[in-house]
Amino acid sequence: MGALRSELQQMSTQDLAYIAWQLEWSQQRRKKQIAPSGEWDVWPIITGRGWGKTRTGAEWIGREAWNDPGSISGVIAPTFEADVKQTCFEGPSGLMNVIPSELIKVYKSSDAIIELTNGSLIRGFAATEPERLRGPNLSRAWCDEVAAWKYLAATWSMLEFATRLGKAQIVITTTPKPLKFIKDLITNYRKWLTTGTLYENKDNLAAKFVKKITKYEGTDLGKQEIYGEVLNFEDYGILKRRWIKLWPADKKIPKLHFLLQSYDTAFKIKVKNDPTAHLAIGIIRPTERSPFVAIILDAWDDKMLYPDLRDKVKKGYDKYTYDDAERQTDVVLIEDKGSGQSLIQDLQRVKVPVFAYDPGNMDKIQRANMVSFLVKQGSLYALESKKKPGDPVQWVQRALDQICSFSPDMLEVVERSSKQATQNDGPEEGEHDDYVDALTQALKYLYDAGWLTSNLDAKEEEPEEEPKRGNPYAA
Repeated sequence: MGALRSELQQMSTQDLAYIAWQLEWSQQRRKKQIAPSGEWDVWPIITGRGWGKTRTGAEWIGREAWNDPGSISGVIAPTFEADVKQTCFEGPSGLMNVIPSELIKVYKSSDAIIELTNGSLIRGFAATEPERLRGPNLSRAWCDEVAAWKYLAATWSMLEFATRLGKAQIVITTTPKPLKFIKDLITNYRKWLTTGTLYENKDNLAAKFVKKITKYEGTDLGKQEIYGEVLNFEDYGILKRRWIKLWPADKKIPKLHFLLQSYDTAFKIKVKNDPTAHLAIGIIRPTERSPFVAIILDAWDDKMLYPDLRDKVKKGYDKYTYDDAERQTDVVLIEDKGSGQSLIQDLQRVKVPVFAYDPGNMDKIQRANMVSFLVKQGSLYALESKKKPGDPVQWVQRALDQICSFSPDMLEVVERSSKQATQNDGPEEGEHDDYVDALTQALKYLYDAGWLTSNLDAKEEEPEEEPKRGNPYAA
């Protein structure tokens, strides 16, 4: 006991403050609030509201900054004033209320920068300004509420480049939203993933807050906000995955009566962020007496500048490989907007049978609803995987994920992501609906051309005749 007392007497005020800080936190924290052991890159904490995410992030980055003298740590939140400063730095569970004052040399509130007495810096950044992350060399980062970041993909990309010193660890604290980024986090870092609900921290929360939020028990919003569950957009999709039939992998695809290539092109010719989506759809008859149905034979999406896109579309028309044989496309369908207008004109000059699709005043939701009956009645097929019976082939999965997730709620996410891509020059991998447009315009064209019919009009006693080929909208 005497040796311990002597050792404590020799310690500085700062050392004692640090020990007291860590002892206090060790008594308050729950097991889930302890960082993973061993080496790790990203620790995702995806939980319901009130779980204690902010406190966990602040405790972790504060401790690491103190134990790594002279280092620079980053704190990134949705907005600067309300989230970086008022929550992560100055809030009740923020850094200024977590780190002992004895360890803080100066706090520059206007810039959200804490300088510790050991020379370490903790800097705040807003996800509204991804470019600010180009300069700093960070040893670690705490990302708060990433699901609410305005420029999520661009900010994350810049952060990954900036976090390049020391252990280069990142802690993410967020209530989830059904975003691709969140789903990828769970998939890629499942080994270190922490999940939890509001109820785990209920005793430390205001009774009024608990009463207010728990009224959403039993609702989808409650699943997300209380329990931290990642909702599945496919549950609300207009075009259900279960409606899409699979063409058996061991069954030969019958004769192609018609081949359509449908494109949803990037909106602006000079913008590379927005992808172009392509679907090749064939018309087949499953049996001799059955109605015609559509089958997806190819799907790809890519970000490319206009000259590359034009060449790829032309090449795809000239030589489309089907069943080990080359077949020319009957119609190339392109929406008459943005870069599509130039593409249509260039293809017409070289005699490609291109049709300029004009949806008129219909929005994306209306267009999807208008053709949904064709999918529901079983008029759309995808190819079955040979490696995974019962699943579609791998190359069509991305398209089906997007198509079957499309809903009014998803459209809001897509529009936000599209604005990000337009406003930022950096990499952008947000949510998109390009495959949805490519499919809905294709199905509408095939229905109007007479290749696809409603089950209400189908005649079972005799097979359909091929419709006359040509522009279904010609007067």
